[in-house]
Amino acid sequence: MIVPVDDRDVNLLRRCVDLAAEALAAGDEPFGSVLVDAGGRVLAEDRNRVGGGDHTRHPEFALARWAADHLTPADRAAATVYTSGEHCPMCAAAHAWVGLGRVVYASSAEQLASWLRTLAVPPPPVRMLPIRDVAPGVAGEGPAPGLAERVRDLHRRFHRPASPTRLVTSVDVDGREADPSEMSVSARHEAELADGGRVVLLDDRGWGLSRRSAPGADEGHDIWAAQTVDDIRATARVVVGPDEPFGGRSSKDMADEHWTHLQQTLRRHGIAVDAARLRRLPHDIVLSERVLARLGGARGDG
Repeated sequence: MIVPVDDRDVNLLRRCVDLAAEALAAGDEPFGSVLVDAGGRVLAEDRNRVGGGDHTRHPEFALARWAADHLTPADRAAATVYTSGEHCPMCAAAHAWVGLGRVVYASSAEQLASWLRTLAVPPPPVRMLPIRDVAPGVAGEGPAPGLAERVRDLHRRFHRPASPTRLVTSVDVDGREADPSEMSVSARHEAELADGGRVVLLDDRGWGLSRRSAPGADEGHDIWAAQTVDDIRATARVVVGPDEPFGGRSSKDMADEHWTHLQQTLRRHGIAVDAARLRRLPHDIVLSERVLARLGGARGDG
């Protein structure tokens, strides 16, 4: 049964999914939870920590223990646990015995069981049951559309880690570009994985030109007429880095910082890859239809 999640809960669920991603990056199974009081104040949060061999170190179980130590029975009953995945039977029992209030989850036990079957993961030693089957008095709300898909992706990466196969920079027109004397272009830099998925590495890059700054752009002509596909591709490669040296840094320093940053970004998504290997990946520049249309239209092509 799906119980709709209130829009006010979504931000807290996003935090849970972020904690699950942190767990994955640390080599743990991707689960994260947040404990909130009756007024919406975050009291405690945790992520899965079973990587050390203790498989009882679930975040929901840890929050139940914390609540038992720090909250009165009345405060526990009024509190809410937000979590990336519906409680397992162990955590649902702990939640009920401690006397905590409702549970809001981004993904359900039924969804997790289905994902693990698809991934051919052996069943766990404890059956995955809905909270209501373990603790009938606990109100559960979820799953959350959109966030559940992100949780599924984390589990897929945990059980079937995919390696990046190439870097892709997607170039698009930034805005409506109604003024022919100016151009503004965005560049989104991603790592494409072996399973076809992508991880965003840089989403804040781009560049602009005006007639005054663009060589060959005549007054009264569309500035795009002075650009070629090769110009756009070459500039895109520059703007996504490594950046130019500054502040006493050398080109090598900037390159090392750039590739380390991309490596760490992938690691936060549970993907371990050496920075040196990232440097060797193919790098493709993909121009959007809008960019190609502006280039062709400025020249009167087609």
